[in-house]
Amino acid sequence: MESHFLPAPLVQHVARSLIERALNLKFSPSLMRELSSAPLPASDFRAIGLTAPLIQTALGAASERSVWQRLNPFARTALALAWADLLEPSAHRPAAAMVFAPLVLDGAPDVLAALQHIPHWFAADGVLFFAILGAGGLPELVNQQVEWLELLGHWPNIMDAGARLQELRFGLPVLDVETVDLTYADFDVLWADVKCFLPKLNDFSPNEQLEWRAKLHQLFEQGLRDISLQVIYAQVWQVQAPRHASDVQTISLESLTAQLPHKKTFAAKD
Repeated sequence: MESHFLPAPLVQHVARSLIERALNLKFSPSLMRELSSAPLPASDFRAIGLTAPLIQTALGAASERSVWQRLNPFARTALALAWADLLEPSAHRPAAAMVFAPLVLDGAPDVLAALQHIPHWFAADGVLFFAILGAGGLPELVNQQVEWLELLGHWPNIMDAGARLQELRFGLPVLDVETVDLTYADFDVLWADVKCFLPKLNDFSPNEQLEWRAKLHQLFEQGLRDISLQVIYAQVWQVQAPRHASDVQTISLESLTAQLPHKKTFAAKD
């Protein structure tokens, strides 16, 4: 999925939700970093009171990055080309105490496996806010054409994500989930976004892709204009050292996750 970045309006909506969550912490970082395929204007952070120095790491093709730089001439940038670049600890130096990563992990072949890499993304005493797409998305397609189910297996559910974070010993993981609705007036835009959400489509032959496109076009002709995704938001502190069994206190996963009935809607750009 490295060359198929998620739609910028969705990424920025999720990024704004992450920085709003940061306001709930009584924590003043010395340095912040945003990892994103569609970085927010730096003024968005300052507008809600996050005024620490900010480094923004933009993921994208060279032409996309140059446009972003022109629009954000005062941002400090460390540019990475793809998901693979983020596996290098050097891509995250200097280490930031507060890091935001909206839908970045969705570029990995296996999202839950990729969580093992994120300790490199933030400082030893820091906090990471990230978001991933979760199971249960695109019911509007599945409910009408059940064959779409075969393309949806790559999205984890919130309980599996929480269990994985606990397994990796992240400190105080907190998760919640939001339903995000997207509205489309143009079929080509809808098709392009669905291909981003379902990377398996990009592995199909041209003829197979045409078959799936025809299925989606049939739904569009029947009136489909809205689709929805599940977005899992997570807040984690840095990995904790293993403790002796006598020192371990058991905390239920349910107490660390909250499936909140948030719902947001925005229209995709034509």
